[in-house]
Amino acid sequence: MFGSGGRLAGLRVLSAVFMMFIFLGLITVPCFASYSDVEGWGIAVVGFRGKVLGSFVDGDFLYICGYVERYVDDKYSPEIFVAKINIEERMLVWYRVVENVRGWANVVLVKDGYVYVAGLLAGKGFIICLNSDGEFLWGYVTEKCFKGLLDLGDYVLAYGEGQFIILNREGDIVENVVIELRNRVGEWSPLNVMKAIYVNGKIYALGYKWNLVSEKRYFDLDGFLICFNKDLEVEWAVGFGTKEFNEYFTDIYYHNEYFYITGFSHEMGEEVTEEKGVIVAKFSLNGTPSWVKLFNSRCE
Repeated sequence: MFGSGGRLAGLRVLSAVFMMFIFLGLITVPCFASYSDVEGWGIAVVGFRGKVLGSFVDGDFLYICGYVERYVDDKYSPEIFVAKINIEERMLVWYRVVENVRGWANVVLVKDGYVYVAGLLAGKGFIICLNSDGEFLWGYVTEKCFKGLLDLGDYVLAYGEGQFIILNREGDIVENVVIELRNRVGEWSPLNVMKAIYVNGKIYALGYKWNLVSEKRYFDLDGFLICFNKDLEVEWAVGFGTKEFNEYFTDIYYHNEYFYITGFSHEMGEEVTEEKGVIVAKFSLNGTPSWVKLFNSRCE
């Protein structure tokens, strides 16, 4: 049965450590091919394989990021890329790769002509800023991998595996913390934030952790929803889920004074994993669950 684990009192804020980096061999000029027909068009990078992990539309331009794989030392190695595409003219404007460093970009955000990119770099996290021409402006290597970027008006928030950083467009650090959560069996670990949204001056962070509802160790993932102010101070935090299944909550939307949360659930035991289906839940602005629906292959 789905239920709330109540308010999460076990939250702590720790100081975070940076290393600023100015390197970046960002310029790579691969070959491109384009195609079009009456229904659509596309641009392909010739000679590379990889994956798009994030995208952002700004006016007539589409920005994409992810990784390309290069064959190095008899194996494929992922390298970060970001590209800008003119949608109206159906052409590539620029394409940049962080060369000779293993990693990938999870997310791209464009704000006031500045392009922010964040993800994983050489086993750590990173955030970089480019101008609209794709030229490198500033960047940081961080302790934790970033999964998202959020527009806070005058600032940008980078978030992911416990680390939260607020910066301005010049790269000045406003806030830089690691936030940890204590579960029902007394274990502390960094927040695994999958998605954050900014609503009415508040930051709402969604994710999942072990044993927020159940005390069955290592066999119960549950969801959390945490409200922060712009200074990254916690205003409230709730945990929710079931004692029978693992729940992976990955996305959150705001509409008409409510949050709609989506994810998936499955039963996990020591020998077998049974897929269960998709979860959709509705929460009020104070973190109270209104309803939850589970959809599986039988449309239940």
